[in-house]
Amino acid sequence: MAISQNESGRSLIEMLAVISVISMITIGSISAMNYGMQTYRANASYDLVESTAQRVSDLYSWVRTYPSADKMKTQICENDIFDGGCIEGESVATAAAPWGQIKIDREDDATFRITLTNVPQRGCELLKQMGWQYVQPLNGTWRDYSCPEGAADIIMTSY
Repeated sequence: MAISQNESGRSLIEMLAVISVISMITIGSISAMNYGMQTYRANASYDLVESTAQRVSDLYSWVRTYPSADKMKTQICENDIFDGGCIEGESVATAAAPWGQIKIDREDDATFRITLTNVPQRGCELLKQMGWQYVQPLNGTWRDYSCPEGAADIIMTSY
């Protein structure tokens, strides 16, 4: 008499194949999400720098020179140039930004500069693609304005 065996269910190999497919989809999704977040932060930084520069220019449009750094900081913070308000305890006008902070300081009598802090290399590259060809480091210069590896403080613009 023959014994009949009815097996049901999945084999171990089939389960490993399913797990590997799910893993690949998850890794792809995480990678796409990280790219999307970097692009969002770059766009938000671009908008923040543009609107801040315009507001500072409007604030001082009636004078030909910018005041001292302390007075400039006080006026910027009192006039709500930053939507979220100024961060206390800083030597220049400072507010929160997508990666770190945005800072405004007086470069000389006729110009001010906007600096973004803690910008990763990919974010720097995205900002350069948006039209800032002269993104530069806070200290020194980069050869051909390439973005550094890791996070850096960068001068976005001088006005």
